[in-house]
Amino acid sequence: MVDLESEVPPLPPRYRFRDLLLGDQGWQNDDRVQVEFYMNENTFKERLKLFFIKNQRSSLRIRLFNFSLKLLSCLLYIIRVLLENPSQGNEWSHIFWVNRSLPLWGLQVSVALISLFETILLGYLSYKGNIWEQILRIPFILEIINAVPFIISIFWPSLRNLFVPVFLNCWLAKHALENMINDLHRAIQRTQSAMFNQVLILISTLLCLIFTCICGIQHLERIGKKLNLFDSLYFCIVTFSTVGFGDVTPETWSSKLFVVAMICVALVVLPIQFEQLAYLWMERQKSGGNYSRHRAQTEKHVVLCVSSLKIDLLMDFLNEFYAHPRLQDYYVVILCPTEMDVQVRRVLQIPMWSQRVIYLQGSALKDQDLLRAKMDDAEACFILSSRCEVDRTSSDHQTILRAWAVKDFAPNCPLYVQILKPENKFHIKFADHVVCEEEFKYAMLALNCICPATSTLITLLVHTSRGQVQVEFYMNENTFKERLKLFFIKNQRSSLRIRLFNFSLKLLSCLLYIIRVLLENPSQGNEWSHIFWVNRSLPLWGLQVSVALISLFETILLGYLSYKGNIWEQILRIPFILEIINAVPFIISIFWPSLRNLFVPVFLNCWLAKHALENMINDLHRAIQRTQSAMFNQVLILISTLLCLIFTCICGIQHLERIGKKLNLFDSLYFCIVTFSTVGFGDVTPETWSSKLFVVAMICVALVVLPIQFEQLAYLWMERQKSGGNYSRHRAQTEKHVVLCVSSLKIDLLMDFLNEFYAHPRLQDYYVVILCPTEMDVQVRRVLQIPMWSQRVIYLQGSALKDQDLLRAKMDDAEACFILSSRCEVDRTSSDHQTILRAWAVKDFAPNCPLYVQILKPENKFHIKFADHVVCEEEFKYAMLALNCICPATSTLITLLVHTSRGQEGQQSPEQWQKMYGRCSGNEVYHIVLEESTFFAEYEGKSFTYASFHAHKKFGVCLIGVRREENKNILLNPGPRYIMNATDICFYINITKEENSAFKNQDQQKKSNVSRSFYHGPSRLPVHSIIASMGTVAIDLQDTSCRSASGPTLSLPTEGSKEIRRPSIAPVLEVADTSSIQTCDLLSDQSEDETTPDEEISSNLEYAKGYPPYSPYIGSSPTFCHLLHEKVPFCCLRLDKSCQHNYYEDAKAYGFKNKLIIVAAETAGNGLYNFIVPLRAYYRPKKELNPVVLLLDNPLDDLLRCGVTFAANMVVVDKESTMSAEEDYMADAKTIVNVQTLFRLFSSLSIITELTHPANMRFMQFRAKDCYSLALSKLEKKERERGSNLAFMFRLPFAAGRVFSISMLDTLLYQSFVKDYMISITRLLLGLDTTPGSGFLCSMTITEDDLWIRTYARLYQKLCSSTGDVPIGIYRTESQKLTTSESQISISVEEWEDTKDSKEQGHHRSNHRNSTSSDQSDHPLLRRKSMQWARRLSRKGPKHSGKTAEKITQQRLNFFRRSERQELAELVKNRMKHLGLSTVGHDEMNDHQSTLSYILINPSPDTRLELNDVVYLIRPDPLAYLPNSEPSRKNSICNAAGPDSREETQL
Repeated sequence: MVDLESEVPPLPPRYRFRDLLLGDQGWQNDDRVQVEFYMNENTFKERLKLFFIKNQRSSLRIRLFNFSLKLLSCLLYIIRVLLENPSQGNEWSHIFWVNRSLPLWGLQVSVALISLFETILLGYLSYKGNIWEQILRIPFILEIINAVPFIISIFWPSLRNLFVPVFLNCWLAKHALENMINDLHRAIQRTQSAMFNQVLILISTLLCLIFTCICGIQHLERIGKKLNLFDSLYFCIVTFSTVGFGDVTPETWSSKLFVVAMICVALVVLPIQFEQLAYLWMERQKSGGNYSRHRAQTEKHVVLCVSSLKIDLLMDFLNEFYAHPRLQDYYVVILCPTEMDVQVRRVLQIPMWSQRVIYLQGSALKDQDLLRAKMDDAEACFILSSRCEVDRTSSDHQTILRAWAVKDFAPNCPLYVQILKPENKFHIKFADHVVCEEEFKYAMLALNCICPATSTLITLLVHTSRGQVQVEFYMNENTFKERLKLFFIKNQRSSLRIRLFNFSLKLLSCLLYIIRVLLENPSQGNEWSHIFWVNRSLPLWGLQVSVALISLFETILLGYLSYKGNIWEQILRIPFILEIINAVPFIISIFWPSLRNLFVPVFLNCWLAKHALENMINDLHRAIQRTQSAMFNQVLILISTLLCLIFTCICGIQHLERIGKKLNLFDSLYFCIVTFSTVGFGDVTPETWSSKLFVVAMICVALVVLPIQFEQLAYLWMERQKSGGNYSRHRAQTEKHVVLCVSSLKIDLLMDFLNEFYAHPRLQDYYVVILCPTEMDVQVRRVLQIPMWSQRVIYLQGSALKDQDLLRAKMDDAEACFILSSRCEVDRTSSDHQTILRAWAVKDFAPNCPLYVQILKPENKFHIKFADHVVCEEEFKYAMLALNCICPATSTLITLLVHTSRGQEGQQSPEQWQKMYGRCSGNEVYHIVLEESTFFAEYEGKSFTYASFHAHKKFGVCLIGVRREENKNILLNPGPRYIMNATDICFYINITKEENSAFKNQDQQKKSNVSRSFYHGPSRLPVHSIIASMGTVAIDLQDTSCRSASGPTLSLPTEGSKEIRRPSIAPVLEVADTSSIQTCDLLSDQSEDETTPDEEISSNLEYAKGYPPYSPYIGSSPTFCHLLHEKVPFCCLRLDKSCQHNYYEDAKAYGFKNKLIIVAAETAGNGLYNFIVPLRAYYRPKKELNPVVLLLDNPLDDLLRCGVTFAANMVVVDKESTMSAEEDYMADAKTIVNVQTLFRLFSSLSIITELTHPANMRFMQFRAKDCYSLALSKLEKKERERGSNLAFMFRLPFAAGRVFSISMLDTLLYQSFVKDYMISITRLLLGLDTTPGSGFLCSMTITEDDLWIRTYARLYQKLCSSTGDVPIGIYRTESQKLTTSESQISISVEEWEDTKDSKEQGHHRSNHRNSTSSDQSDHPLLRRKSMQWARRLSRKGPKHSGKTAEKITQQRLNFFRRSERQELAELVKNRMKHLGLSTVGHDEMNDHQSTLSYILINPSPDTRLELNDVVYLIRPDPLAYLPNSEPSRKNSICNAAGPDSREETQL
C-alpha cells in the first residue's frame, strides 16, 4: 500500500487553530489541499483511517471531541459526588455501591457508549497484526474499566449503582490533550513549542494526580471521616507540598494504602517532569525564546544582527543607542547564531538592560528566526560584520547574505549595514545606510597626515557625550504632557525620586494595616460579617484615605503619560488592578460614610511596593551607570518576593480566621513560616473553608514562584563562581594583596607561584588575586577549594585590558602585579605582544603599582622598560646553556639558589650524597646592612675578601657581593681592594637569613675535650658552633676552625722552603696591597704564557678584545669579549658547504684545536646572542675558546658532519613549534625522544637539554630497567608527599646539570617581590649584565696536585689570599658502583665486603665523603644500609642467590649491553664511512653512565675536597686592577686585555 502520509502535502504554514476547527473557506483556494481526500482511498477502512488518523484537520477534531468526552465524564462524577448524601455507617458496601440518579446514569451510559465505540474503532484502524498490542495498552484498559460497567448496567439494571472509578478518565483526557497538541503542531507547522508542551504535560500530570487523589480519598473515606471534595483537595495539597499539618488524615487502611501509592507515584513522576522542564528552561534561556507579536505591535523595537556578540560591541551599541532621549522607550532584539557569552549574559541580567534587551539565538537566514524577532514590525535592523575574523572578505559575504535575507523577509524594514571591504558595497546598495570600515579608516588616516588629529575630531563628533544632558530639558518639549513625561518617566533622577516616593507610600499603607489589626479587639462570634467589616478608627481612616488618594492619582497620571493607544493594556495591568482594589473603596467611603469600616485588603500593597522597588533599582542603575549588579538584583527580587508572599499569607490567614481560631499576627507568622518550610507541626491549622482555600492557593503560588526564583539565583551564583565576582574595596584597603595576570592558568604554574610566594614568612597575610580571561580549569578549581588556598586566593575571570576588570581586582590598591607570558603558545612573539599590552594597561590604570613582568623574547624587552622587574626567558635560558658548557651544572646551581627550600630534602635517605646535596640545596641569597649584622659588623674597614673568608670560617656563610648605599649597582666579589663600609648592604649565601638564626656557644666542658686550633691573625674565632634555625628546623654546623696539614697554626712559608716543598696557605690580609694580588700554581692560567712567539702573533692577528659592534636587539647589555678583526663572509658560515674561501665540508676538516660546542635549535633567534657572548667573554683565555656550531636540523648525517663524535657538549634547545600540544606534558615529547636517540647513539657525548615542563626531566637518559633510577623515582614521590618544592632535584640528569626547565626560573620573578636584588644577582652570575668592578662566575677543577689543600675552608683561604676569588660551591662527580645495574643491586653485602679492599686499591682517595670527614668505606654498616635501601626500593633481584650464578648473570647482562652498544657504534661508523668522514678517534665504547654528579652549594668549611671536584668561583673583575697608565699585563690572573687592544675595538 502506498504511504499516504508521505504523499499528502502539509497545510500552509500559517493556518490558525480556529480555521482548522470551523473550516475556513480560504483553504479551498489552495490547490494542494483540495485533493488530499481523494488519492488512492479505495477501501472503506482506508477512508476511515484517513479521516480519523492521517488527515490533520479531521484527526484534530476527533481528538478534541474525545478530550471533551473525558472531561464531561469527570464532570459527571463530580456532580454525582456533590448530589450524593453522606452515607451513615462504616460498612464496606458503601465502597462498592453509590447513589446515582437515573438522568445522571443515562448521561454516563451515553458517554461510555460513545467513548468505547471510538476506542474500538481507533484500535481497529491502527491494528497492525498484533491484537495484544492493542488490548494491553493502558488507555484501552482504562477505557474498558470506565465504560463496560455502564454498558453492562443497561442489560443488568441492578448494577446501575455500582461504583465505577470514572475519575480515572482524567488520564485519558490528558492523553487526548497531548495527541491533540501534536496534531495541532503538525497542522500549523509550529516547531518552537517544546517549552509549551513540557509545561502543558507537567501541569496536566499534576492536575490528574491531584484529581485522582482527591476523588480516591473522598470515596475511600466514605466509611471513615466522610470527607467532602474540598477537604480532600485541602488534604492532597497539604500532602503533596510535604507540609502535612495533620488536621486531616486518612482513617481506613484502604485510604492509607491509596495515599501511599499516590505519594510513591508522585515521587517518581513529578521529579522527572520537573527535571525535563528545568532543562528546557535552561535551553530556552540560552536561545532567548520569542519576541511576542503583541509586544511588537504595541512597543517599538530594533533588531541587531551579528555573527558573534562580544561584550565591547554590545556595550558600545547600547550606550550609544540609549544616549538619545527619544530612544528610551525602544527595545533592542539581538539575533545571534551563537550561544550567549558569559560576560554578555552577566550584563543582560542587570535590570538596566534586562528590561530593554532581548537576546534570541538564531540565524538571520532563517525565516522562523526572523519571525521570532518580529523583523517585519521592527523600526530598524542593524547588521554588523565581524572584524575579528581572519578572512574579512568571508565576513562581508556573511553580512551580505544577512542583508538579503532581511530585505526578502521584511522589505519595509530600514537597513543599517556595516561592511568591511569597499569592493563589497555594491551588493547592498538597497540598504538605507551603509558604513564601509576600510573607506573611513584609510580616509581618516590620510587626513591625519594633512590635518592632525582628524580621527579624534571625527570620533568626538559621532559619539554622544554626557555633556549634552544639560540642555535635554529644553529640546522639543512643547506640550505639558511631554514635560510631565520627561519629569516622571524619562529623566533618570526625577523618575528615581518619584519611584522612591511611591515605594514609601506602599510601605506606609502596609504599616497602617498592621496598626489597624493591632488596635482591633477580637470580635466575638463566627458570623461572616466579621470578614467584610472591621473596626477602623477615624484618624486611621483619614490617613488611609490620604494615602489612597495620592496613590490613585499617581497611578492614573503615570498610566496617562505611558498611554500608547491601547486603553485595555493600561487597565488590565496587574499593578493597576491592585491599585484600584486598594484605593477606590477608601475614596468611595468619603461620600458614603457607612463604608468606612469596610474591609479592604490593603496588605496587597506589598506587591506594589515590590514592583516600585524593582523599578527604583532599574532607575538607580541607569542614573549611576552601574553594570555589575545582577547577583544583587536577583537576591533583592528573591527576598522581596518571599517577604511579600509571607506578609500576604500572614494578613490573609489572620483576617479569614476572625471567624475561626481568631489568630493574632504572631500566630499567623508562626503558621506561615512552618507551612512554607514544609514542616507543618499541626498545632496551628486553618479551621474555616475560606482559610483552607487561601492556604491551598498560597502553597500553589509558592510552589510555582519560589523554585523559579531559586533556580535563577543558583544559576547566577554558578556564573558568579565561574567569573569570580569582585575583590571588595574594603578588603583591598584593609588587606594586602597582589595580582597575578595570566592568559591561561595551569595547575603547575599556579602551584609554583603559590608555594614560592607563601614560602616567605612575611607574606603569609597577603592575598593573591588571579586575573585570567579564561574559565577556571577543573584542576585549578579543585586546588582552590582546598581550605589552605581558598582563604587566600581569589580567582577573577576577566581581562587586564579592561578597566572594569582591573577595578574588580583593585589593581590600584595592589602591592604588586605579576604578569606572566604563556610559553605554551606556538607563536611566542604573539604571546609577548599580549604580555606587553597587559603591562601597558596595568601601568595606565595603576601607575604606582609595582610591575613584575615575564617576557619570552629579548627583542621585546624595550617595550616594558618601565616595569620594576623583568625576566626575559630566552636571555636566561641561553646564558645558562652557555655557562653549562664552561661551568658544569650552572643551571642546577641557579635553580637551587632561586628556589625556596627548607634544606630537609633527602635527609631521610641512607645515601650520603643525597643528604649532603639536599642539605646544601637549602642555601639561598640574603641581604643585610653591614652595621646591623652579626655576621659582618666586625669587618668594617676591612677588605671584602677578608670579610668573606672570615665570615665563612666563623659562621659558614658565603659573602658574595656588596652594594654601596649611594649606588644602585651590585658588585659581586669586588676584590680585596674593596673596603667595607658600615652602610654597605651585604649579599650572602646561607641556609637561612641572619634574622632567623640563633647563636649559642658550646658548653665550656665540651670545648675543653675537643682539640681546638688557633689562627694567629687579627681576630680569634669566638664561636665554634652555630645553630642556624629556620622555622622548626635546626642544623648544627660543626667546628669551623681551619686545620692545617702541618700543624695547628697557619704561617707563611720562608723563602728557603719554596723550592723544597709546596708552599703553605698565606693568611688573608685585612687590607690588600699589591703583593697580595698574585697568581699561584693552583689557579694561574698559563695558557697564554706557554704559547710560542709564532702562535702569539697569529693569535693576536686573529682575535681582539672589545665590545660587539652590533647589538641584535634593543636592551642587550654590552659585554667585553673576544672579537675577530675582520668580519667572516656569510658564505663561510655554512660548515657543510664549501665556498670560494675554503673547501671544508665537515668539522673534522677544519682542524679545530678545541672541542666543539653544538647547539641544536629550531631557528637562529636573537636569544643566541646570550649563548655566544659568555663563551667569548674577555676573561676566558684565547686557547680555551670552543668553536660553536649551530645545527638547525639534526638528522644523523648532519650530526656526523658537524663533529658530534668529538664535541665537548651538545646543547639541545626546546623547539618552539612543539611547546604547544593537546596534552600539556606532551610538549616535550619530540625533544625527549631526540635526546634519547643521541644518548643511545653517542653514549660519551655530554648532552645539555632544555625542556618546557620540569616533570618531564625524569625521562632524560631514561633506562627502563635501571634499579637506581627507580629508587630515585620513589624518593622523589616521598619528597613530594613531604611538601618539597624541589622534589625533582634528585633526578640524576638534573643534579648533574644535563637538563633543566626554564619554567623553574619563574620563581626568580616571584622571589623578586621579597628580594628585589635577585634578578640583578642572577644576571651578573650568568654574565647577562656587566658592572664595572663586579666579578664573574667561573670554575676550577681540583687535580691531584691540589689535594694537599684537603678541606673547603683551606681552599677558601687559599683563593682569598692569592687571587681574591670567592668559592660558592662544589660540583662533585662520584662513581655509581654497586648501585648502577640490576645485577649489582642483587650482590650480597658479604660478597661486597670481600671485594671491598681490592676495589679500594684502585682508588687512592682520602676520607672525604661527608662533613664529618669520614668515607663510607670506613663504615660498612652505612654502605650496607644504603644497599638494603636501594634493594628494597627497586624490589629487583633474588634475595638469596649463589655467587657463581650472580657472576654469570652479570656477565650475560654485560654481554647483551655490550652487543647493543657495538651494534649502535657499528651503525655510526658505517654512516661516517658512507659520508667520507674519518672514524679515527671515534670512541664508541666510552661510557660515563656509571657516574653521578651533584652540587654542594656553600658546603661546610670542613668538607673534604675530592679529585676532579669542580669549584664554582666568583672571580673579581681583572680590569678593576689595571691602572690607566700601565701597559697590558700578559701574566694577569684572567689574561685581561691591555689598553692598546681595548682601544682598537672600543666603539
